[in-house]
Amino acid sequence: METRKLIVDIETTALPATKVWMVGTMDLRTGEVRNFLSPFNTQDIKDIQTCLSTYDEIIGHNFIDFDKPNMERLLGISFVGI
Repeated sequence: METRKLIVDIETTALPATKVWMVGTMDLRTGEVRNFLSPFNTQDIKDIQTCLSTYDEIIGHNFIDFDKPNMERLLGISFVGI
């Protein structure tokens, strides 16, 4: 079975980040791009969470030190089990 890989990038306010403006994703195999734009409502957050949880691997520049903690802190996204 092929590993499903997702590229993720976020755009935020200046450092320290206080708001996420955009979450962009791209399926590495299909090239499908999805952009989630602020203001985020409850359904948007659920859609982001669902999108992330369907992949085996998440790829991003500085994802571990910046994107992931800011998505957790500012959007309430959980990476448990991902």
